This record gives sequence, C-alpha cells and structure tokens, in this order.
Amino acid sequence: MIQNILYKQKSFPSLSSNLESFNPVRSPWAFLRSWRQETIIRREQSYYETLAKQRGLLVPTEASLSEALAKRLAHRRVNLIGLKKGEIHTFYCGGLDIWEEHNSLAAVKLFGPVSEFHVRQRGYRPYTPHWLNDRKRFNCELLEHIKAIHQRSPIHLFFTCAAGYTFFAKTIEAINRLGIITCGYHMDDRLYFRGQRFDGLRTGPAAVAASFDLCLTNSMASRIKYVVEGGRPLFWPAGANPEIFKPLKLTRKFEVSFVGSGYGQRAAWILWLRQKGVKVTAFGPGWPGGELSTKEMVEIYARSHICLGFSGIGYSMREFCLKGRDFEVPMSGAVYLTCEQPDLHRVYKVGQEVLTYDSREQCLERIRRLLKNPNQSEQIRKAALTRSLREHTWEQRFDKLFRIIGVYEEDKHGS
Repeated sequence: MIQNILYKQKSFPSLSSNLESFNPVRSPWAFLRSWRQETIIRREQSYYETLAKQRGLLVPTEASLSEALAKRLAHRRVNLIGLKKGEIHTFYCGGLDIWEEHNSLAAVKLFGPVSEFHVRQRGYRPYTPHWLNDRKRFNCELLEHIKAIHQRSPIHLFFTCAAGYTFFAKTIEAINRLGIITCGYHMDDRLYFRGQRFDGLRTGPAAVAASFDLCLTNSMASRIKYVVEGGRPLFWPAGANPEIFKPLKLTRKFEVSFVGSGYGQRAAWILWLRQKGVKVTAFGPGWPGGELSTKEMVEIYARSHICLGFSGIGYSMREFCLKGRDFEVPMSGAVYLTCEQPDLHRVYKVGQEVLTYDSREQCLERIRRLLKNPNQSEQIRKAALTRSLREHTWEQRFDKLFRIIGVYEEDKHGS
C-alpha cells in the first residue's frame, strides 16, 4: 500500500519451513512489542477523547462534514460542482506498488484523467539516511510539478497518503491555494497517528491533518483524533477491484488458507490451529508458502474452503482495524473468517456475509463447523459477493468521496 513507501516500512521475520520452530507468543520481544503498541493505541485514543470532551468537539456527520468542507472551499473560491464522471482531473501521489495499481489508482482513473507522481520512479528512497535532505527536495519538486500541470490542465483533486514523515504542512497548504482540493488517507492511524518525531515534526497524519481539506480513515475510532488536530475526517475503508478479485471455478484443495505477512502473533495462532488438527496453509512475506502475485492470491482464495483473516494492529491481537483482505476475500466469493471487531459490523452482516472469532477456541470451533456444513459455506459465499459488489468496490469508495466534497454530481440521465 501507498503508506509503505510514503510513511513506514515493515520488516518481517523470516520463518523456517518448520513453523513449529517459530512462536512469537513465547518470544519476550514479541510480547513486549505487542504490549507497547497496545499501550500507544489506548493512551493516544484516551488522550484525544479527553481533549475533545474538554473542548466540546464532536465527530461530524457526513452531512455536516460536506457542509463544512463546502464553506472551506468557498472561502478559497473553489467551485467545482457539476463535474461529471470522466471529467475529474486527479493528481495521484503514491509509491506505485502492485496493490495501488490494481485498486485505488485503477479506480480513480474511472472518474477522469489522472496525473501521477510516484516516489520511487522519481528516484526518492524514504527511510534512508539521506531522506532528511531529500524530503525538502521532494516537497519542492512535487509542488512545482503540480503547478506546471495545473497551469496546462486544471487539477481538481490531490490524493495521497497523509503523513508528516513525507509532507510538510506548508506544501499541502500551497496546493490548497492553487484551488485544488486535497485529500489524504491513512490506513494505520490507530497506531501511527502521531508517530515518532523526525526533524522536529511528527511522522504521522497528525502533523498534516489540519492542512488537508479532507482526511480519510479506515477507523471510526480515529476520527476524533483528526477532529482534535483540526482535520475533517471521513470514514473511508478500503475496497476491492471486482475486475481483479472475482470468483474462480477452481477445485478447493486448501482446508484453511491465510494470505498475509508473517509477523506478530499470526504464526503462533496458525501453529496452534495445526496442533488441533486444522490444515492451515499460509502465504506471503515470511511464510514458507512465499509471496504471491495478485493472480495467485485470487486463485488461493478460490481453492480454499475457508480464508482466515487477522485484524490485529501490528503485533497486537487485542487492538484491531479493517484490512484490505476484509474486502478482497469476500469480493472473490470466498468464505472469510476473521477477528471480531466493531468496524467490521459497519460494512458487513457478520454471521451471514463474513464470520468472526474472538479467541483461538472460537476460531477453531467455527472452522470445524464450516468444514462440516458446505451448504452454509455456499450461502456465505453468495451473500459476501453480493454485498461486496453492491457496496465495497473502489469505484464506490471514490464515488462517495466525490459526493462528499461536492465535486462529482451523478449524471441522472445516464449519459
């Protein structure tokens, strides 16, 4: 995802082919890291909720958010109401990995021309000793590039990952003054909202939240943090591309599969399930199954009786957030079993479209029940796919975004 380039990079342990040799729960380092991350999440959430209460601040509804944004744009004399689908010019700043190319970038191109600015292609390497100086050059080059394009063909929307590690607030404010609407999103803001201090500035979205016109978050709980920092938050979870993630008629040969990186407590959970007799096959960085292409990933979903999910943040299995696979697996018409958490109930009918667990024992029980009831599995597959196509495509995510900011009005005549 984009923030892997623009904000943070994860390093994953290399697991041997013998999974039993790796058990992070028994590792003091894994335990301490989990405890530390959970402490950061809970303290930060409490800190912002307390400040919001003291200041009388509330999370805006979508209607009030749209109204507040309209006033903000009117103050800058920005009026883009009436644009139709296909006319919106977006400037997309990202890292350009395969995930972006198949998902958010592919979707925004459905709404009009896209000017792209990709960090790696421009020769920048965040998280190197040179980034402190390169960041200044990056911000200057980005702004000058936007100005040049905007002069030739007016840009309507600037879309990127919101992170203080990458952007200066003054850069976003300068883009605003050009008459461009700025939207920054962040998918890890429950843990990394403030982040560390880097060159005197916070690395997370807190440092730039007030500068963006709209802040997109996949966590309902994180919205109050943006409000306290002066931002305008919109609950905007990930989605899936139905042209990529779709049902395939393949023979199911995996009892349970997991596709994702092998870090935190995931290996210990899978080991425990295996010890209880469940055949779990894992794929991704750090697993014996190895990293998959997008095509191979979709094939694994199709070949699996059950697709397992972990919603834990970082090393934690007690603090959760929505994941990309929460939408990609159901969009592929697969049976999805993942962690119980409140935001999942906002996007699915839990128990009918996806299934959840809140302990290892419950996870095991639900796997066994599903494997014994193929008819129930088929009902879940159909319900998940129907809901996903109706509400969880990336195109629908951007459609909602454009409606909130008042840029895009649907052509009611269908032309």
